[in-house]
Parts: sequence; C-alpha cells; structure tokens
Amino acid sequence: MSKSTHSTKLSNSLAVQTLSLLALAVLVGLAVNYFSASRIQFGYNYYPAIPPSLSQPLELDEQSIGSAVDWKKREHISQAELQQFISHPGQALNWVIVDARKAELFDQGHIQGALKFDRYRFAQDLPNVLPKCMSADLIIVYCQGGKCEDSHIAKKILTQSGVSADLIVILQGGYLDWQGNGNEVEK
Repeated sequence: MSKSTHSTKLSNSLAVQTLSLLALAVLVGLAVNYFSASRIQFGYNYYPAIPPSLSQPLELDEQSIGSAVDWKKREHISQAELQQFISHPGQALNWVIVDARKAELFDQGHIQGALKFDRYRFAQDLPNVLPKCMSADLIIVYCQGGKCEDSHIAKKILTQSGVSADLIVILQGGYLDWQGNGNEVEK
C-alpha cells in the first residue's frame, strides 16, 4: 500500500469520526433541550406580530381601567398602559408585574412593585411568585427589552406551573424602554 493511499484512508477515517462525533453532539443537545424546563421550541414564534387593533395604547380612566380591556385576547401590553396601571393603584383589577431578568439586573433596578423571577434560577423565585400569580387577574411579565426572550420563557414556566396563559401579557420594550422613557424604577 502506497503512502498516499494510507494517508487518504486515514483522512477519510478521521472525517467519518469527526462527523460521527458531531452527529452525537447534536443528538445529545436535542435530548437535553427536550427535557429542559426552559427548552427552545423550534418553530415557536417568540415575537408574534401584534394586530393593529391591539397595539394602540388605550385611554383608560380610573373607573374603566380594570374592565375596559379584555386581557384574555391580548399578548402584549404597551408602556403607556402599564404606566396607567401603576398610576391608578386603587383599581378593581388584581394585577402583578413579574421581572424575568437575571437577579443581578433586578437588583440594579426594576419597575416598581415587580416580583423577581430569574428564569435561570426560577426554582428559587417560584414559591414567592406563583401564589401571587395564581390569585391575579392579570400578570405583566417583562425582561430587558429588544430581542430578549426571557419574558416569553418566564410566561411558559408560569403556564407550566398552573397559571393560565390567558392572564399573562408581555410588556413591549421591556425594562430598557421603561427606564429610557423616564419612568420610575426601584432598587
């Protein structure tokens, strides 16, 4: 056997081993994702388009803030709508706000009254957050903003824990827009 034939067989064997190892790694990764509580759902639209009729801020007054909107038909809440909720604390609607960012970001500042729900360590925060969400008429979840998907994952975790998905809405723009618009934050 010539030296070039031996080196060709060796490189072919190395290529087959590399492809086998890569295929095994992909299979292990898919299996881990499948059994993970915060798994990635392939094909799930984490950023759905908002119908124009639901994306316009609503003008709510103190009497109508709790009943003017059928939140079960909404997936998102605007910054202006959240500001109206916060500025009218005596309303009839029982609502909570959940911060789905990492604990370090929550400690640096969060929307007033928000509950910490670090989706990477949700087992620590779930005992505090879940009872409040179970008794709420509306749950507003937010993350950092932009392309952040932590709020969608937190919504999924809360739903898997027994909270009705119909009661959970995502804050458009997240914390960065909230703070950038000059709204109050707590530390």
